Amino acid sequence: MSSVLNIPTVMVVVCALVAGLTAPRVFASTRIAADVSTDRDARIALYQATDGDSWVNRLNWLSDAPLGTWFGVTTDDSGRVIELDLSFNQLTGTIPSELGKLTRSR
Repeated sequence: MSSVLNIPTVMVVVCALVAGLTAPRVFASTRIAADVSTDRDARIALYQATDGDSWVNRLNWLSDAPLGTWFGVTTDDSGRVIELDLSFNQLTGTIPSELGKLTRSR
């Protein structure tokens, strides 16, 4: 199998990872902060692994802006990733294993 994935394949895998791993859980505030940091790390890994500098839209990616304002990222009230939609953004490369750490779903 090729190590370069097309956009529809990337979106299917990302959606499956984000939506299918576990149901939402309630954590103490210190755990929520750690999980938000893990979510940020996973998104940075995605950016780096898929040539983010060449994306069509990379608004706020790798910035200190709130994570929910990064292009294509939807977060819940606690700032956890619940959806990634980077359709038609010209991602190339491989999906990083760090995306498996995105465990929130709607």
